Parts: sequence; structure tokens; C-alpha cells
Amino acid sequence: MNLESRTYTPLDYVKIPLRIAPLLTLSVMTLLTASALVPSLLIGLTAGFVNAALTLAGSAHTGAARPNSSIEHGLAVLAEPLALLALTLLASRLASLSSKALKLRLGRRMREQIDPQILRKRGSLAYPHIEHDATWDLIARVGKEPSERLSGAFYNLLDAAESLIRIAGILVVLTSQVWWIGALTLAVAFPLMKLSFSLGREDYRAYAAARKPMRRADDLREMLSSRADLEERTLFGYGEAVGRRWNEAFEEASRIIRQALRNNFVRTKSAAILASLLGLAVSLLLLLPLTRGTLSAGMYVGLATAVWNLSEQMSWRLSQVLQQVAENRAFLDDWSAFMQLEEAEGAEDLPDFAVRNLPPETMTIAFEDVSFAYPGSERPILDGLTLTLEAGKRYAIVGRNGAGKSTLVKLLTGLYTDYSGRITLAGRDLREWSAAERKAAFSVTFQDYANYEVPLRDQVMLGSKLFGGGSDRNESFGEKGIEHGKRRSSSSDKIQNSLSASLSDPDSVRKALEQVGLSDWLASLPRGTHTPLGRLEQGAAELSGGQWQRVALARSVFGGAPVLILDEPTAALDPISEHRLYELFGSIGEAAGATVIQITHRLGAAVSADEIIVLDGGKATERGSHEELLRLGGLYAELYESQRSWYKQELPEKGGRFDSTPRFVDDDGEIQEVTK
Repeated sequence: MNLESRTYTPLDYVKIPLRIAPLLTLSVMTLLTASALVPSLLIGLTAGFVNAALTLAGSAHTGAARPNSSIEHGLAVLAEPLALLALTLLASRLASLSSKALKLRLGRRMREQIDPQILRKRGSLAYPHIEHDATWDLIARVGKEPSERLSGAFYNLLDAAESLIRIAGILVVLTSQVWWIGALTLAVAFPLMKLSFSLGREDYRAYAAARKPMRRADDLREMLSSRADLEERTLFGYGEAVGRRWNEAFEEASRIIRQALRNNFVRTKSAAILASLLGLAVSLLLLLPLTRGTLSAGMYVGLATAVWNLSEQMSWRLSQVLQQVAENRAFLDDWSAFMQLEEAEGAEDLPDFAVRNLPPETMTIAFEDVSFAYPGSERPILDGLTLTLEAGKRYAIVGRNGAGKSTLVKLLTGLYTDYSGRITLAGRDLREWSAAERKAAFSVTFQDYANYEVPLRDQVMLGSKLFGGGSDRNESFGEKGIEHGKRRSSSSDKIQNSLSASLSDPDSVRKALEQVGLSDWLASLPRGTHTPLGRLEQGAAELSGGQWQRVALARSVFGGAPVLILDEPTAALDPISEHRLYELFGSIGEAAGATVIQITHRLGAAVSADEIIVLDGGKATERGSHEELLRLGGLYAELYESQRSWYKQELPEKGGRFDSTPRFVDDDGEIQEVTK
């Protein structure tokens, strides 16, 4: 059963489980319907038993001698309604137990079908949604366990139907005995049900309004309790200040909910009192036909008992059920909005290895008059950017904060496609590239890289191990009409298989780790590349911030993509280590013929690039080598001057001039020269 991108209605709460497990769903519905008819049936059975008991008691009270056969006959008459009454109650209990067991099985089936689809939906959302707060609020309202919400809504509808059938059955029996009392009861019951429904909608709106401050409170609570924040929490002593903010956010959310609950409590209590008065009034009114002889004593007892149960149903159970029905109906608006969120095309596609079959020298990147502004903003981050990055070279992109450096990466990797102008890779418009082709063409280490607490081998291979999904999963790269590419040969599957085999080679993982300077650390691990990382498993290796970064960098170089992008992933490294890693990436890219693009705010790390590009005002305003840009005396020289104390110590040369070669002071206090 596939969930669709459309507007959902309350009927879908029934359709979805029917499509997932029709037999289980119908069984649950049948049992609940049978249970709902029990109270009506009990009225007649109770009446029969009470009338038989009164008849037997009346006979005994007369004191008349009766033969044993007559007594036995009386007991037999009493035993029949008693047995029917007991069997009905037993069947009702068994139906309830069976229904609970079936609900557990149905819930498990719904989890198996729904939760993976919602996870895929969240993982496939178009990137603009990821950076939109309203989307995360929507996801928070939809919930982390949507199958529980959908199955709960289905059971809630069944509970509502069961309550309505119970009420309707009792009213039918009551009306058949005394029609005007039945009509009066219905006239009072209808407004009570309508009130319960409106209270449910108000409850949901209140919880939705409280979701945003509650989400903020959750974030602050994480700051106060998480292990990751322990050092800074201890060092800066911000616990009291953050605690006050948490209390404010929590109180704001609680105030919204309390106000709604307070209002609903008053009205719910009023409804309960009215329902109790209704039960009392009906019981008293039924005395009229009883005294006139038109209603038997047994039927009076059965009806009076049923009416009191009816008043309890309307005052509490039905009220709660209908409130939940209203909440679930309001939830459908959020569910429909979530299911209709735009997804990124090809988000789940495997990388297309045919891209790796293209000659590396063809992978030139060109920006042609590209302009882009983020959704909801009128300020262009890129404004008519025209830029060519030749294949096989190493580029450093620098500029002030907000200059568009990381935005450039997001456009290259297809996270945003709503830009004007044209971006080409290998002579072909990047918008025409499939997601599978882009995944194979680019390898990116972002500034906010992820730390996956899985075995080290899986950590490094996480993206690449999914490659090689088979030629049926990806179209031939050559068939797309790339200018420099050739039509993929019949050996495409062999290419896929050979690359997959080479990537799964344990030595490939070890080599990638050695390339980023983790050989000594790897040798110290008790289980080598199979050692789990993080804190989830016993015996797992805990990593420092710098080690996590190097593992992320190893993951980036592992797949052998023709374009390597580093979006400031080395912020936690010292300047010398950062420079060495960038040098390493340059040598790896050069050996593989790959294009290397490094985004950095530390200009010392840009020195050894083949070309440095300065972004300013959404345009590439300067480009050239480190020495050329210093001589130009523009923005790069200004930024470098502002960072001088980070990178160099000026030493006088002959003739009184100063050497502008960047230098670092290492941990031993020695001056180290940065060389290209």
C-alpha cells in the first residue's frame, strides 16, 4: 500500500488499514460492532430475567404448597434467561479480548507499511523544505510515529461508531417502549455530542499553537542535559540562564494548553451534569408507564440501567471519543499538507557509475549569468555570476560571510534548482543531470557533516557502498547526449560491478583513512575498520572533533568522484593540520584527475590552490593565485591583511622589504612556512 500525495479525508482512516490488512481490519470492525449491540440485547435479557425472578418470588411469597415439579419448572424458567445473560456477558468479554489481540497485529502491520514510507518521504523532501522552520513544525505535529497516529485514529472512529451504535440501540428500545421518552432523550443527546466535537477541535488547535514554544523548550532542555554540551555547560556555567529560558518557553506552551483545558473542563463538567440529570429524569419518567401497567418491572430495570449507562457514555466516554475524532480530523489537515510537500526528484536513486566512465578532462564546470535568492528573501545571494572552473584543477572559493560560497555548492549539487541563468558540467546543463548522475559526479564534505555511530568501515563506505545498483536503475550517461561523452558501451554492467568490488575491498577503506592521516589511530583500534564509533555500543571508539572530521573527509575521498568539494569541513582543525589536509586533497585530486573545490574563510588554506576566486556581491570579483591577488590589492588582500596574525609572522628581507609568505606557529612555538 503506497501513501499518495493528495488531500486526505476522515474516510481514509478506514481505507488505509483496509488496504494494508483487509481481513484483520474487517475482523476488528465486526467484533466492535457486535460489542456495540450488547447493551441493547442486555435490556431484553435483563427484563426477561427480572420478570422471571419476580414471578418465582411471587409464587414463593404466596406460601401455597406446590409440587416439586412446579418448583423445578420455575427454576428452569429462571435458569434460561440467566444463562442467556451470562453467555452474552461472556461473549462480550471474549470479543473485547480478541479485539485487543487483533488491534496489536493490525498496529504492527500498519507500522511495517507506513513508517518506512514516512521516513522515505522525510528523506526525499526538496531541500528548500529542510531549511524552512514551518516544515519542521509541521513534521513535529505529524509526529515521529505516524502509524500510531493513523491506527489510533482508526480505532477512535471505531470507538465513536461503537458508542453511537450503543446509544442508537438503547434509544430504539426505549422509543419502542415509550416513544416520547426516546424522542426527549435524543433531543438532549444531540447537543451534547455536538459540544464534544467542538471541544476536540479546540484541543487540537491549542496543542498546535503550543508546539512551537514546546519545540524551543525541547531544544533548551537538550542544552541542559545532553552529554555533548557537558563541557561548555560546565565551563561557561550557562545552566541557570538557559534554565530560565527553558522555563519561559515551557510555561508559554503550558499556558496555552491550560487555557484550553480550563475552558473545556467547565463545559465538559456542565455536559456531564446535564447527562446525569437526563438519566435521572428518564428513570423517573419511566415510572409512569410502569405504574400504569404498560411497562413490565423487568423492562423498567433494563431500561433504567441502560439509560444510566447511556448518560455515562454521553457525559464522559462519548465526549472524549468525539473530542479525539475532532482532533484527528484537524490532524488530517497537517497530514495532507505533509504528504503534499514537494519531493526532490531521484532522491532515493543510486549513484550512476557511468559518470565515472567519462574522461576526467571533460568535467569542466561553468556558471553562466547565474542569479539566486533564497525562498522568502528578495536579496540575491548570487547576482549574475559568470565563472568557469576547468576540469582537473584545484580552486579555492573565498569571500566575506554571506557572499554565497556555500550557496554555490548547493546549486552545484542540485539542492536548489530555482536559479536563473545556466550551470553546466561536462558541457551539459546541470538541470538535465539526474540525481543519480549528480551523486556520482560530486563528493561533498559539508561544514555541518554528520557523525554516524556505526562501524568505521560503514562510516567511510556509507555513500559509496550503495553504488552499483545495476544498469536497470540508471540510464546510460551517453544516452543523455553529453557533448564530450560517448554512448555507454555494453560493458556498463562490468564497470558497475568492478567499481562496486573495488569499493567493497577492505584495503580501499584503509587507504582512504591513511590518506587523511588516520593510519596511527586506525592501528590502535581493537577491531580495526570493524570497530563501532560513538557511544551506542560497548567497546565503541569515542572520537575527538578533529577525528570525526577526518573520518568525514575519508568518506568524501573514498568514492573517487570526479569533483571533490570541501565546504569548510576543517573548522575544528588547527591551521597547520587544515593546510596539510587541503594539500592532501589537492594531491588526491591531482592523482585522480579530479576537480577540487574548497570553500574556506581561512585564507592561509587557499594559498596552494591553482586559482583563488573571490566572491563579493554575488559575483566573482577577483581570481588568480595568492601572489597575484595580494599584488592586486583588492578584497582578498584586505581579508588576508585582517587575518595576518593567524597565518604569518613577517620577517624582514634584504632591502628592508617584508616576506609575505604565510607562516604558522606550531604547537612547539616553531614557525612553519606554508608552501605550495
